[in-house]
Amino acid sequence: MKLKKIFFIFIFLLLFSFLIIKNTFAADKIMDGISDTTENIYSSNSTFTCGSTLTDSRDKKTYATIQVGNTCWLKSNLNYGTTCNYECFIKASKYCYGNTDSNCNVYGGLYDYEQAKSACPTGWSLPTDDDWNVINTKDNLNRINFQHFGEYLSNYQQLNTYGFYWSNIGTNYYKGISDSNLATHSVSMKEGRRLSVKCVKNK
Repeated sequence: MKLKKIFFIFIFLLLFSFLIIKNTFAADKIMDGISDTTENIYSSNSTFTCGSTLTDSRDKKTYATIQVGNTCWLKSNLNYGTTCNYECFIKASKYCYGNTDSNCNVYGGLYDYEQAKSACPTGWSLPTDDDWNVINTKDNLNRINFQHFGEYLSNYQQLNTYGFYWSNIGTNYYKGISDSNLATHSVSMKEGRRLSVKCVKNK
């Protein structure tokens, strides 16, 4: 009878220990989830200060930023998405100049307008026409690191000669390497183009 009582006490203690270990593991998982959520919130820039480095929570790529007037800009061209050549049917995708993957690391991705509309990180978006017009001086374009990395229109062209960027409504802003100011292509000329993307922080 005494051995039977000891056996039951042993089983009880074993089950009790198992429940403690299980609950501790569950608590750790919850804390990990909270930590991940906090990281995503930070990366999405709810507390972001312009001038610091942006980490894109989707792929951990980093971008320098700069404040020009009332707008915070990425200084580097966006390089987010799955690389595809020729025709893309994936929303989160990009093209690389010359269909050479490594060029995206140098020049950033090239995006058609549909891709560009959803390419920026959470809390960021394509610049408006007003955003582009406000920075349309040589000094300001240098400050946001305006690059001349070409475009795609039937073929890849104008590398290191012209730079082309989207606005949020599909107009695109471009200039030659020796130009001081931007010119524009209207919305009607957006079809078939793959251009660079700069993002601005939502206000």
